[in-house]
Amino acid sequence: DAIEFNSRLGYSAFKKWYYSAEANFKTQLFIGYKSNYAAEPSSALFSPAYLTFSAGLDFKPRKEFSAFLSPLSLKTTYVTNPKVDETVYGLSEGQTRHSRFGISGKFDFSKSLMENVSVKTKNTIFLNYGNDSNGNWQFLKTPDFDSETSIDFKVNQFITTQINFHFVYD
Repeated sequence: DAIEFNSRLGYSAFKKWYYSAEANFKTQLFIGYKSNYAAEPSSALFSPAYLTFSAGLDFKPRKEFSAFLSPLSLKTTYVTNPKVDETVYGLSEGQTRHSRFGISGKFDFSKSLMENVSVKTKNTIFLNYGNDSNGNWQFLKTPDFDSETSIDFKVNQFITTQINFHFVYD
Protein backbone atom coordinates (compact mmCIF):
# COMPACT_ATOMS: atom_id res chain seq x y z
CA ASP A 1 0.00 0.00 0.00
CA ALA A 2 2.98 2.35 0.48
CA ILE A 3 4.53 4.21 -2.44
CA GLU A 4 7.93 5.84 -1.94
CA PHE A 5 10.39 7.41 -4.36
CA ASN A 6 13.91 8.47 -3.32
CA SER A 7 16.59 10.21 -5.30
CA ARG A 8 19.96 11.30 -3.93
CA LEU A 9 22.77 13.11 -5.71
CA GLY A 10 26.19 13.21 -4.06
CA TYR A 11 29.60 14.68 -4.73
CA SER A 12 32.69 13.56 -2.84
CA ALA A 13 33.61 16.08 -0.14
CA PHE A 14 36.40 14.24 1.66
CA LYS A 15 37.14 10.71 2.87
CA LYS A 16 33.81 8.85 3.30
CA TRP A 17 31.80 12.12 3.26
CA TYR A 18 29.68 13.42 0.37
CA TYR A 19 27.91 16.71 -0.29
CA SER A 20 24.40 15.45 -1.03
CA ALA A 21 20.95 16.58 -2.06
CA GLU A 22 17.91 14.33 -1.75
CA ALA A 23 14.28 14.29 -2.82
CA ASN A 24 11.77 11.93 -1.20
CA PHE A 25 8.09 11.39 -1.99
CA LYS A 26 5.76 9.16 0.08
CA THR A 27 2.07 8.37 -0.17
CA GLN A 28 -0.23 5.35 -0.19
CA LEU A 29 -2.28 3.67 -2.86
CA PHE A 30 -5.49 2.53 -1.17
CA ILE A 31 -8.13 4.21 0.99
CA GLY A 32 -7.70 3.67 4.74
CA TYR A 33 -10.34 3.76 7.49
CA LYS A 34 -9.93 4.15 11.26
CA SER A 35 -12.17 1.13 11.83
CA ASN A 36 -14.40 -1.32 9.96
CA TYR A 37 -17.41 0.85 10.86
CA ALA A 38 -16.05 4.26 9.81
CA ALA A 39 -17.92 5.92 6.93
CA GLU A 40 -15.31 8.53 6.04
CA PRO A 41 -11.77 7.58 5.01
CA SER A 42 -8.86 8.57 7.27
CA SER A 43 -6.38 8.37 4.38
CA ALA A 44 -6.26 7.87 0.62
CA LEU A 45 -4.01 8.29 -2.42
CA PHE A 46 -2.19 11.66 -2.00
CA SER A 47 -4.01 12.14 1.32
CA PRO A 48 -1.57 12.42 2.93
CA ALA A 49 1.44 12.69 0.64
CA TYR A 50 4.83 13.93 1.80
CA LEU A 51 7.44 15.61 -0.41
CA THR A 52 10.81 16.39 1.17
CA PHE A 53 13.85 18.14 -0.31
CA SER A 54 17.07 18.04 1.72
CA ALA A 55 20.67 19.22 1.31
CA GLY A 56 23.57 18.25 3.55
CA LEU A 57 26.32 15.70 4.12
CA ASP A 58 26.19 11.94 3.68
CA PHE A 59 28.61 9.80 5.71
CA LYS A 60 29.32 6.31 4.32
CA PRO A 61 32.06 4.63 6.37
CA ARG A 62 31.19 1.19 4.92
CA LYS A 63 28.79 -0.41 2.47
CA GLU A 64 26.29 -1.41 5.20
CA PHE A 65 25.83 2.03 6.81
CA SER A 66 24.85 5.52 5.70
CA ALA A 67 24.06 8.63 7.75
CA PHE A 68 22.62 11.60 5.84
CA LEU A 69 22.47 14.83 7.87
CA SER A 70 20.66 17.82 6.43
CA PRO A 71 20.44 21.22 8.15
CA LEU A 72 18.35 22.47 5.18
CA SER A 73 15.14 20.54 4.57
CA LEU A 74 11.74 21.45 3.20
CA LYS A 75 8.88 19.07 4.00
CA THR A 76 5.48 19.59 2.39
CA THR A 77 2.39 17.64 3.43
CA TYR A 78 -0.47 17.28 0.92
CA VAL A 79 -4.06 16.20 1.58
CA THR A 80 -5.94 16.31 -1.73
CA ASN A 81 -8.97 14.10 -1.02
CA PRO A 82 -11.82 16.29 0.31
CA LYS A 83 -13.22 13.33 2.34
CA VAL A 84 -10.00 13.03 4.40
CA ASP A 85 -9.71 15.26 7.50
CA GLU A 86 -6.69 17.47 6.77
CA THR A 87 -6.42 18.68 10.37
CA VAL A 88 -5.24 15.20 11.43
CA TYR A 89 -2.12 15.74 9.31
CA GLY A 90 -1.24 19.20 10.64
CA LEU A 91 -3.04 21.28 8.03
CA SER A 92 -5.61 23.95 8.80
CA GLU A 93 -9.20 23.30 7.79
CA GLY A 94 -9.59 23.82 4.03
CA GLN A 95 -5.84 23.64 3.33
CA THR A 96 -4.54 21.09 0.82
CA ARG A 97 -0.82 21.57 1.54
CA HIS A 98 1.49 22.79 4.29
CA SER A 99 5.26 23.34 4.04
CA ARG A 100 7.79 23.43 6.88
CA PHE A 101 11.52 24.14 6.99
CA GLY A 102 13.72 22.15 9.30
CA ILE A 103 16.62 19.81 9.89
CA SER A 104 16.52 16.14 8.94
CA GLY A 105 18.52 12.98 9.26
CA LYS A 106 18.34 9.59 7.60
CA PHE A 107 20.19 6.54 8.90
CA ASP A 108 20.33 3.30 6.88
CA PHE A 109 21.89 0.03 8.01
CA SER A 110 21.91 -3.46 6.51
CA LYS A 111 23.75 -6.54 7.69
CA SER A 112 23.79 -10.27 7.11
CA LEU A 113 23.47 -11.80 10.58
CA MET A 114 23.91 -15.40 9.47
CA GLU A 115 24.08 -17.24 6.17
CA ASN A 116 20.30 -17.04 5.59
CA VAL A 117 19.30 -14.18 7.91
CA SER A 118 19.70 -10.48 7.18
CA VAL A 119 18.40 -7.25 8.69
CA LYS A 120 17.74 -3.83 7.09
CA THR A 121 16.71 -0.67 8.88
CA LYS A 122 15.89 2.82 7.64
CA ASN A 123 15.27 5.62 10.17
CA THR A 124 14.28 9.18 9.29
CA ILE A 125 13.79 12.18 11.56
CA PHE A 126 12.59 15.72 10.75
CA LEU A 127 12.67 18.63 13.21
CA ASN A 128 10.70 21.77 12.34
CA TYR A 129 12.48 25.15 12.60
CA GLY A 130 9.24 27.11 12.76
CA ASN A 131 6.32 27.84 15.07
CA ASP A 132 2.99 26.08 15.49
CA SER A 133 -0.35 27.78 14.80
CA ASN A 134 -0.26 29.36 18.30
CA GLY A 135 3.17 30.93 17.71
CA ASN A 136 5.05 28.47 19.96
CA TRP A 137 8.59 27.49 18.92
CA GLN A 138 8.53 23.86 17.70
CA PHE A 139 12.20 22.87 17.28
CA LEU A 140 12.85 19.64 19.25
CA LYS A 141 9.24 19.61 20.54
CA THR A 142 7.44 17.69 17.81
CA PRO A 143 9.79 15.63 15.64
CA ASP A 144 8.51 13.54 12.74
CA PHE A 145 10.05 10.08 13.09
CA ASP A 146 9.79 7.13 10.70
CA SER A 147 11.52 3.80 11.40
CA GLU A 148 11.33 0.75 9.15
CA THR A 149 13.10 -2.51 10.00
CA SER A 150 12.87 -5.80 8.13
CA ILE A 151 14.37 -9.17 8.96
CA ASP A 152 14.72 -11.59 6.04
CA PHE A 153 14.91 -15.36 6.49
CA LYS A 154 15.83 -17.52 3.51
CA VAL A 155 14.81 -21.16 3.97
CA ASN A 156 15.78 -22.22 0.43
CA GLN A 157 15.58 -20.80 -3.09
CA PHE A 158 11.78 -21.17 -3.11
CA ILE A 159 10.82 -20.17 0.45
CA THR A 160 11.65 -16.90 2.20
CA THR A 161 10.04 -15.09 5.10
CA GLN A 162 10.21 -11.42 5.99
CA ILE A 163 9.23 -9.77 9.27
CA ASN A 164 8.62 -6.01 9.10
CA PHE A 165 8.37 -3.40 11.83
CA HIS A 166 7.25 0.12 10.90
CA PHE A 167 6.92 2.84 13.52
CA VAL A 168 5.76 6.35 12.63
CA TYR A 169 5.44 9.38 14.88
CA ASP A 170 4.21 12.52 13.13
